[in-house]
Amino acid sequence: MDDLVYKKPSPVKEGVFPSKDSPSLLIKQPNLPSLEQIQELQRGELFELAQVRYGLKGSPFEMRLSPIELHPSMSQSAVTKLLLTVPEPERADQILFALAKGTLSSQMANDLLSGLELLKKLHAMKLQNKSDL
Repeated sequence: MDDLVYKKPSPVKEGVFPSKDSPSLLIKQPNLPSLEQIQELQRGELFELAQVRYGLKGSPFEMRLSPIELHPSMSQSAVTKLLLTVPEPERADQILFALAKGTLSSQMANDLLSGLELLKKLHAMKLQNKSDL
């Protein structure tokens, strides 16, 4: 069974560590994708998931969200301010629906979802601190 714990490679000789350019440290791996390629793949998957979830790809269904007007030319801060006007449970759905319609870019949708999660955690910490008093 493979050990899931990372172990530092042992030195070649006791007290002598191989140099940075030593071939013993070069790991032969197939071409790994870059971070940018992985992020772009994740954004594409988020976009496809949003389209399927909101019936724009696959079978349609009825959805009831608070009406807000998002435009592709809006800045991230403007979208965030607008999202704060809708009920909290529906904010992530608003972002994913706008992404599925093409109103938001996948990068902005990802950033907004991360920001909403951070706001939720900060709000929970603030409520917890008040209850401790």
